[in-house]
Parts: sequence; C-alpha cells; structure tokens
Amino acid sequence: MPTACGITRGHGRVEVALGFLFSSPNFNPIVMMMTFTALPLSMGLTKYAILLLVMLVAVPAMISWLERNKPLAILTTGYEGEAFSLPVADPDCTETFWSVLNELSADYAKNVWTLAKSTIPLMVLASVASAALLTLVPWQELLSQVTPLRLALVSLISVFMPVPIALDVMFAAQLHQQGIADGYVMLFAMTLGAFSIVPAVYLWREVSKPLAAMLFALFLAIGWGTGMVF
Repeated sequence: MPTACGITRGHGRVEVALGFLFSSPNFNPIVMMMTFTALPLSMGLTKYAILLLVMLVAVPAMISWLERNKPLAILTTGYEGEAFSLPVADPDCTETFWSVLNELSADYAKNVWTLAKSTIPLMVLASVASAALLTLVPWQELLSQVTPLRLALVSLISVFMPVPIALDVMFAAQLHQQGIADGYVMLFAMTLGAFSIVPAVYLWREVSKPLAAMLFALFLAIGWGTGMVF
C-alpha cells in the first residue's frame, strides 16, 4: 500500500496506484507458485482470471464513471502534498557532492516519514482488529455449513481483515487440507489478500470515498459469488 499511496500523493494516475495495490501481494512469483501448488488448479486459475478482470476492466470502468464530470481530486493538501513535489533546479552548479547528498537524504527521510506516519498506525490498528476477529469468531461453527448468509458474513470478515503477503494462500490451503468446503476455501483465497480495510481507508481518505466503497462492495460480492460457485 505505501507504493500506491506514494503514487497518488505524487499526483500519479489512480489506475496505476490500484494496479500496484492489487498486483503487489497477488502477482508476486512466490505467491503465484504457492497458489498453484497448494490449491486446486481450478481455484488458482479462477483467482487470477478474476483479479485480471478487476484490474483491467472493473477498476478503469469505475474510475471512468466517477470521472464522467470531472477528474478525481486527490484529497491531499498542505505538507503531505508538498512532500512529493519536485523543486525547480538551481542554475548554480557550484554545489558540492556532500551538500547534494545531504539535501537528497533530507528529502528522502521527509518522504518516508510522510508515508510512515499515516500508514503504519493504520496497519497496526487493522492488525489488532484482525487478530481480535481471528480469536473471537467461532470459525469451526461458522464454516461447518455452506449457506448464502454464512458466505456473505465470511466474505465481509475476509475482505475486512488485512493480512501479510502470502498468508491468504497459506490459510486457504490449510482449510483445504482440513476438509473445509471448497466454497469457503475459494472465498478466502480470492478475498483475504486482495483487498482489506487498510486500502479501503486509504482510498476513502485520500482518493475517493465512492471508489473505496465500490471496491469494498466489489470484493465482498466476488467472495460471495466464488463461494457460491465452488
């Protein structure tokens, strides 16, 4: 997510930022290898086909619809917006290497702090919330039967929870080995690592509230739909 945050704060296109947001945790070669070795081939192919459709069709369509009247205005002002601006080059060429290095280091540290101060606390709070859900939710009882209502509830929890990279595949593979219904396995494989409350809050605060709500609802529907199909 920090990469996507840096792109939007640097006034890059939202589509590019979302491309990094979705591809980084899912199209990592190690994660892809784990997906196709730990899960049935049909689940792996379905997951990546849907992700490609989201990135190449759904996201551009959403942004095009939201920008039908005017471009999306990135909700970043003041210091955070200025942190990624490029200063005009000084025509004076008498600067020494060390002065340039010091200036570059200061700008780099400022940009890192701008990203860290907003993303790290949010990720920590979201991780605490995820740990609470994993502890308090009666998973054995919840996953014992496949019903539309239970799939909707599990999809909501899965889309909400932020997890480290590759944990979605490991969790889905563990459920598959335990004999949990394929619908729940596919649901977690599809939604647990693709989207969460962390990028939703980032999009809500800094990019577009409707876009954040639409993407959250989209992955909620994808999780429910793939669970019903499998």
